Amino acid sequence: MTRHIHLNADIGELSGQAGRDIDAAILRVVSQCNIACGGHAGDVDTMRATVRAAKAQGVHIGAHPSYPDRESFGRRIMDISIEALEVSLVEQITELKTIAEKQNAIVTYVKAHGALYNQAVKNADLARCIARATQKSGIPTVMSLPFSEIKNAARAHSLEFIPEAFADRAYQSDGQLVPRNMHGAVLEDAPTCASQAASIALQGHVRSLSGDVIKCEAETITLHSDTMDAIDIAVEIRRHLMTAGLVIGDMHQASTS
Repeated sequence: MTRHIHLNADIGELSGQAGRDIDAAILRVVSQCNIACGGHAGDVDTMRATVRAAKAQGVHIGAHPSYPDRESFGRRIMDISIEALEVSLVEQITELKTIAEKQNAIVTYVKAHGALYNQAVKNADLARCIARATQKSGIPTVMSLPFSEIKNAARAHSLEFIPEAFADRAYQSDGQLVPRNMHGAVLEDAPTCASQAASIALQGHVRSLSGDVIKCEAETITLHSDTMDAIDIAVEIRRHLMTAGLVIGDMHQASTS
């Protein structure tokens, strides 16, 4: 039986033509993309261009909202009420959805970014906030770590859930990501990222930074466009997974690629 795995990337975050060129190259490799929608990065122009490029490559589009924190790229915890955060998330998701609809494209899922993503793994209130914003925006699916509170919130709000793992981030022994301010948190070597992706996709586990082997079963594997040499990493991950006999994307994508 053919085994499928999605490869996805956080994109639409880098400025200027150089950013668009990096995104375009990555979109030729991945099957899903998480597009920044103004909270931590991105604007109407980058969203429009990224949606257009994703649609041209047949890549599934996801909204990538965050704390409204452009100054710190959404990577700090904000002192903001749940109510205000929900309003911001709905605005971010809806803006991307509107831009996509004007290009006859569909936003199929929501994946939170940065500090919000990491907090919502354990914080049920934040997880429910993300789920409500997703539901109010008319999006059917959310994406997060396999054991995240987002999974419980998705079930409670009748949303589908996509379990996600990371190729270019190190893990702690409890299955959470190593904080970015710690040494070794970001993996920047293409073979290392590819090996971690293969371990997740084929064996359902990953080795933590401290050396522990932890369960990590996912339907999609993520890389970041702002990681150094992101294009080379994306290409090497895809090559490694396909050499191992995996098909990148779902059955429809595989049949049309």
